Amino acid sequence: MPHDIDLANLELRELTPERADDFLDYFDGDAFADNPEGASCYCCYFHWVGANGEDWSLRTAAANHAWKAELIQRCETTGILAYLDNRPVGWCHAAEKRSLAHLAAMDVLVSPDDESVGSIVCFVVTKRFRGTGLSSLLLEAACDLLAKQNLRIVEAYPDRRATDSYANFHGRLDMFLDAGFQVHRELEGDMSGIVIVRRNLTNQNYENSKTTTILE
Repeated sequence: MPHDIDLANLELRELTPERADDFLDYFDGDAFADNPEGASCYCCYFHWVGANGEDWSLRTAAANHAWKAELIQRCETTGILAYLDNRPVGWCHAAEKRSLAHLAAMDVLVSPDDESVGSIVCFVVTKRFRGTGLSSLLLEAACDLLAKQNLRIVEAYPDRRATDSYANFHGRLDMFLDAGFQVHRELEGDMSGIVIVRRNLTNQNYENSKTTTILE
């Protein structure tokens, strides 16, 4: 863990229309300062289903920026922003599974209980704060957020093949296991390496649990 990082004053806040500028400014700046190839997404990918054969790779950063702004204003995208000194330093995209069109369109991910499932699909942490435990705190806050939405199960999709922080945007498998998730299913074929992990949200008390508070 970086020795000069103090998370004592970390604040975890739900993404709301009032925080749209914070989110967009974060993605415009610090979030992908060391990974410009990922900067154009604005965490839109899991909302997207190609219409008329539209290729995601051809979508521009400007288009995704504008679309994300609209989704935030309509309260159609949810997640947790982490702040230090009133400045975002991390993000976790967490939402009702059925609200994420890309997941809903993937037959391999469909489960009969999806109406009660929340999904955690992405973590973004400013480079300086990686390795500090910030992702774990975002994870717990995301679970709290999904529980508030009366969802009974939280699901995530770590990738065993990921070899660096960029490829681990789904979150590391060991982080989820340490947080009480269990392996639900391992995908095969082209998606071999993706692990579906789950945790029950009806009981948030488990060994070595972390306490988080989401600020309004």
